[in-house]
Amino acid sequence: MPNLSILGLFRNHLGRSQPDEMNFIDSMINCSNLEMLLVHENKLRGVLPPSIGNLSSQVTTLSFAGNSLYGALPSGIGNLMKLERCPFGQKFTGGVLYLSKSCTFCPLGQTQLDFLVKSSHVQGT
Repeated sequence: MPNLSILGLFRNHLGRSQPDEMNFIDSMINCSNLEMLLVHENKLRGVLPPSIGNLSSQVTTLSFAGNSLYGALPSGIGNLMKLERCPFGQKFTGGVLYLSKSCTFCPLGQTQLDFLVKSSHVQGT
């Protein structure tokens, strides 16, 4: 689906609370025009796969809040240089989140976070 630019599957009760439900992202790496992936407020569970860093270079918004995601945030998410909005709302442990200078709205929710947030435009980080 190379012409897909917005995938909005939010508030659809998707998921069965199985640990590998985020692997659908693997099949989206050929969506070369994807700008927004909105899957917030579902019942998805699992770890974000490393393939999230291989999504379209056009991605500006990733929305995962309201699901049951956990584990380390993949470092490849830093490859998404146009990412501006990424509300997660989950507890992630370990890893480093590199934000592009255009990322203006990346709340990580009211959870305890064990990873370091760095900005890719700050020298010496």
